[in-house]
Amino acid sequence: MDYHNGTIIGEVERNKQEKYIVAAKEYKGYKYVDIRVHYWGEGRWLPTKKGITITPKNAESMMSAINEGLSVINEAKQDRA
Repeated sequence: MDYHNGTIIGEVERNKQEKYIVAAKEYKGYKYVDIRVHYWGEGRWLPTKKGITITPKNAESMMSAINEGLSVINEAKQDRA
């Protein structure tokens, strides 16, 4: 699939009207990962301004931070059980 001259890597439902689309893109010779909220309109999924672009340089650090956040959340769930 093509998302504005990029390659869609994955989609995650946010709610019934919106979803996150993860795409690998390039702009002015720079490659990055774009994670953006899309909504259904005009018969297709359209991007919103809500999202983030991550350079390859920052991607690994971002993934580590997300994983750490998930660990904290999971530990808190276990403490309540």
